[in-house]
Amino acid sequence: ENVKVRKQFENATKTVKEMEEKNAELDKIIGMASILETHNITVKTLNDKGKETKRLKRISKLEICFTVLRNITAERGEKTVYLRINDPMGGVMGEKANQTFDFEGNNIAYTAKKNMAYNGENTDMCIYYKADTTLQKGTYTIGIFADGNLIGTTGFVLQ
Repeated sequence: ENVKVRKQFENATKTVKEMEEKNAELDKIIGMASILETHNITVKTLNDKGKETKRLKRISKLEICFTVLRNITAERGEKTVYLRINDPMGGVMGEKANQTFDFEGNNIAYTAKKNMAYNGENTDMCIYYKADTTLQKGTYTIGIFADGNLIGTTGFVLQ
């Protein structure tokens, strides 16, 4: 009887271990599936009056609009979306020492941020950045972050 009980205990222990490994794999898959994504990222260059302009010297504000896509596995509620704009030289625009957020275990600088109420459905939003210096000619890159993940990227050229 002792041998039989030990064998059953060993089998049960083995089954529990296998189930824990499967659960860990499923948690990882669910975590990846719950990462938000963006679509339709647009950039407009605006003057002091809020009208669109292409003249480099007149640009005082950038309007970055996008859609956060529907995701049924993502956590709902209030989320902070961070915008990071890199100028043609690679520097982060609007960078201040206290403007950082956590991304892959590092604190990195952001240009602007905005809170949104996410309900799991497509959510349109715009983030504005008031240029604190005259913008330069060249290619700018934009990264959009939420929940510690990069959820969208785009670039634009100023001439």
